[in-house]
Amino acid sequence: MPANEYSIVEYFPGNEGHKCGYCKSSAGNRSHGLWAHRLTVSDYQSLIDRGWRRSGKYCYKPSMDVTCCPPYTIKCDPLEFKLSKSQKRLLQRNARYFMKDEIIGCRKSSTAAESNDSFQQGHHAAAAAQKLSESEIDKLIPLTNSLDKKELNKSSNSKGGKFKSNKVVKNFNTDIANNSNPESLAATSDDKVAEKVSLNQSKKRKEIRIEKCLVRLKKHSEQTDVPLETLLERNRAKRMIKNKPKSLSERLDYSKLGKPGDEPKHKLDVVLVRSHPKSQQFKDTVDMEHEIMMKYQQHVHKEERSKWGMSHFSRFLIDSPLIQEEFDETSKFKGFGSFHHQYWLDGRLIAVGVLDILQSCVSSVYLFYDPEFSFLSLGTYAALREIQLCKEIYIDIPSIRWYYMGYYIHNCPKMRYKGAFKPSYLVCPETYTWHPMEICKPKLDESKYSRFSSDSSSDSVVPSSCSDVLVLYDRQVMPYYVYRSLNPLITQEREVEEYLNVVGEILSKEMLLYRH
Repeated sequence: MPANEYSIVEYFPGNEGHKCGYCKSSAGNRSHGLWAHRLTVSDYQSLIDRGWRRSGKYCYKPSMDVTCCPPYTIKCDPLEFKLSKSQKRLLQRNARYFMKDEIIGCRKSSTAAESNDSFQQGHHAAAAAQKLSESEIDKLIPLTNSLDKKELNKSSNSKGGKFKSNKVVKNFNTDIANNSNPESLAATSDDKVAEKVSLNQSKKRKEIRIEKCLVRLKKHSEQTDVPLETLLERNRAKRMIKNKPKSLSERLDYSKLGKPGDEPKHKLDVVLVRSHPKSQQFKDTVDMEHEIMMKYQQHVHKEERSKWGMSHFSRFLIDSPLIQEEFDETSKFKGFGSFHHQYWLDGRLIAVGVLDILQSCVSSVYLFYDPEFSFLSLGTYAALREIQLCKEIYIDIPSIRWYYMGYYIHNCPKMRYKGAFKPSYLVCPETYTWHPMEICKPKLDESKYSRFSSDSSSDSVVPSSCSDVLVLYDRQVMPYYVYRSLNPLITQEREVEEYLNVVGEILSKEMLLYRH
């Protein structure tokens, strides 16, 4: 790889406490920090798999065993993703708004604000980090490349008492499933069925629909001389088609959920634009994004608009250390790197998701939206959209198959919603292996900090020496022991060893640790 494509980072030693955005502790949040002057997507992928996350160009890794609210990196498998009931209801509500301009169950959408709290913590730490100017960064590029680089809802039973299905309903269900002996149903008179329907108003709606369907089919059979058995079979086939589970993409395509010929009252367009380096489309819309961000911070996080000037906004939501890499020309997607996922409603920008597309995943960095549209539950809705984006990218680039949702904090109730995206996995803070959420939750119920791996053979090997850590000194790439020989009066072993432990031995030989 060319020398100018090395990752270049500065490490900030120490573990000073900062304010926690979850428990509000004044100094309980503890983490390690890196200022990333530039990062390859493969190196950043390796970092987030070890619990790191970025805020602008500042990367941070919580000190899991001592921080007040340990945040575990969480990822979801889009290829196996199953919608929960609440997620289906959300999509149905939004579809009714898009199709009919109906707002149902309007309530505050706090999901985005909750998931962004950890980003805000990284934001505060980044504000204190030292950084170099762009001209100085250019001077860091090595002169030589001396080293090679490599359920069913049961609410109707709660008030009216437990309902015992009558024989008609039981037989009807059995015949629909088994296609056996439908003539026995015909023996029940229409009057009796109608009487049961009228007298059992507390029955489950499904059972009432079955009885009404039976009445209708029997009458149709008598009027047309079509055997009841044939009508039951036709009805069963229609219901199997109608009740076929809808995929996430089908539920997101709200235009197909209405009746044929219905025109949507609102049009939603979702566009992926490259934010670093800035595409022309991004440049044309950045002022609109900035305005939405100021409104979001003011109404959701109760911060002053003046705090979020354009330079501040750019530093934390536009600036990125990731080196741009393009996909194959045949792909409809733009490549690896940093992007903004823009949501346009009737030509108006209402929300923006900040995303990183890496070698193995789409990583959610941040989401902000216009508070006027909080009734759309844009936090969860955007996450579902991003899961669908992962599935679409996977078709072109099969290596990208995961959706990283940031951090999961078990002892923070407002963060547990991430566990509803199934299947999802948490990374073990000691072995950096992935484990199903179902296995992790019982352990986290017992202790907010937990090791998930039970296999002692999977322990990470703690490097014994920092001699081979790659450093960048005087625009030259060299191992740390060479740098040490050139600067015998400088003692930095403790800092470099700490860096080695938090990034891992492999990355310590991939990235360049900048030395003054």
